[in-house]
Amino acid sequence: MWRLQLCAIPIALTLSGSCTKATDNLAKLAPLFGDDQAPFVIASIPTARQYGVSPSQSVQIFFSKEVESQRCTAAFSISQTVSGATTAPLISGSTVVVGSVLTFTPNIALSAGTYNIVESIGCEDLEGRDLRAPYNASFTVGPGGVQAVPTVVAMGVQSQSQCTTLGSVGSASGGNWLTANCWWDSTLPILGASSYTFQGGDNNTGLVGSNNACADVNTDNFVLIFNNYMNVNTTLNAVSLSRLSPPATTIRLATWSWADCAVGNASFCRALTVAFAEAEASCNGAALFGSSVAPAVGDFNLQFTAGSPAGTPRYMIQVDTTAIDSNGTKPTSTFTFTMEGK
Repeated sequence: MWRLQLCAIPIALTLSGSCTKATDNLAKLAPLFGDDQAPFVIASIPTARQYGVSPSQSVQIFFSKEVESQRCTAAFSISQTVSGATTAPLISGSTVVVGSVLTFTPNIALSAGTYNIVESIGCEDLEGRDLRAPYNASFTVGPGGVQAVPTVVAMGVQSQSQCTTLGSVGSASGGNWLTANCWWDSTLPILGASSYTFQGGDNNTGLVGSNNACADVNTDNFVLIFNNYMNVNTTLNAVSLSRLSPPATTIRLATWSWADCAVGNASFCRALTVAFAEAEASCNGAALFGSSVAPAVGDFNLQFTAGSPAGTPRYMIQVDTTAIDSNGTKPTSTFTFTMEGK
């Protein structure tokens, strides 16, 4: 835009030939006029990692300067994240660029779930400069388990193959470590501890200081699935496990892993798998909890539970209110879940 204006304004420059040639020469002087910068995205609506977004919400991207309509429309896409899908389905709708604002309006209301918006570097300003960097942001449409306040929405053990991401479901009658589904999800009432059974990974064959019965077994690794993307470090520190049945034991976190993470940001995830170890388990190395250094290999498992009497042993896992989601929001109450070893 400014090149046309400059062509019409007398200035102290020697110009030869046509207006087109003049503007070509003036383009070299763009730094003097403060317009030599590539465009970039200032913000978007919904904001990155926003939750509880309305199904009828339009998407807007705000650029640092006026951009070229056709190229920036072509460079825009929005897709829904679908668990287990190899390709994220694109969302259809109308895209309009006016000045420095792109607005996308979906053809139909968005269903509950997580969406990712992308503006690629194919977007250009009016002088043909590519976007400084591609822009990516995800947001989550509610309802459907998505809440402003973070909370645990599913619970199970790692050996349950379908208890891995947001949307994993439980059973109204509970389950054991061999079932595919989670023990529980937030659409169901929480039953008594005996309805949710796991098997302690220790097999009772280890001697003090030996490597027997030390390796991690996933039948006593607990899976916690949250409704929101959680701060992985702070939330991990909010998780604890205790034994309710006598005798008391000493339990510590041995190892952990996060999954179902925000696109491009592994610092915020929704599915946490935690492995706890007990000092009293049969593998008692010099480092008791999760050491991988031989020969004094520490334990990754809870005690031997196979054949335990009815009602024992019982354990309680908790997520306290120091957990924080990606928006800086904490749970309003401590999540508590009890289960039984068998």
